Amino acid sequence: MKGYELYKVYSDNGYSSNGFRPDYDFMLRELKQNKFNVIVSFNAVAKLQVYFKM
Repeated sequence: MKGYELYKVYSDNGYSSNGFRPDYDFMLRELKQNKFNVIVSFNAVAKLQVYFKM
């Protein structure tokens, strides 16, 4: 995305179907620590999604 810097890529490949998502949980902890304020999510089945923390 133009004007934004990539902070980190979080990926839970193979974990999402069993409820254990270590990178997702880590991402939420870092979000609460204000380490970033925008989440760009891509799911091949769904679509590209962008979330802004206000």
